[in-house]
Amino acid sequence: MRNIGLMLAGSLGAIALGLPYIYISIYRALGPAEAEFYDYVLLWGRVSLYTGIVLAILSLALGLRRARPFKLILGLGYSLLTLLQLPPIYGWFAGHGYGISDHPGSFVIHWRYGIPHVILLAIGALILYCILRDLSYEGVTTTRKLLLIAIIIYLVPGLVFAVWVQLLADPDDPSHMPVWAPGLSLGQRVMAALWMVPSVLLWPVFLPPTIYWWLIRGACG
Repeated sequence: MRNIGLMLAGSLGAIALGLPYIYISIYRALGPAEAEFYDYVLLWGRVSLYTGIVLAILSLALGLRRARPFKLILGLGYSLLTLLQLPPIYGWFAGHGYGISDHPGSFVIHWRYGIPHVILLAIGALILYCILRDLSYEGVTTTRKLLLIAIIIYLVPGLVFAVWVQLLADPDDPSHMPVWAPGLSLGQRVMAALWMVPSVLLWPVFLPPTIYWWLIRGACG
């Protein structure tokens, strides 16, 4: 696979995005805010920076290798890079117009700051597509190719559904605590994330019954 330029764009983009978050958290550049806010910003910045550095090295070292294990390593790395963009995208877009604290003159969140993350998300998705295409079309029978495509088509709506449920969840409802709810411990966030797995795998079960009624009526005329 000869997509070194694309992979370097993704890894260097992660480094470029991570550095401002680290700077903001260390120097409290956004003004007064809760201490936990800057802790989360610093954590994301460091993870993005280290992920970008590691992926840049791996891309240069393994990007031209055609062996499947090397491609799987790159696929896992860029999967992390892609998923890493989801929290800041949600924060910038969902928090648009709100201040980061109750202090007068606090920094007001604007959706445009999420655009670089959307771009990096698109780059990461494109890299993953190239890697999966190479993995799925090398020495794989037609039946397995069709099965792989069918599985992907099935899981994509489930992933969208699970993320949508998380975005609409009530953080004050302990029975359906979303991953992004404030005040959760690491263990609680892991358990909340694990609860997304059934939504992804069994998403048709969780759809409202009225949807199936409409489909049946449409099919029967």
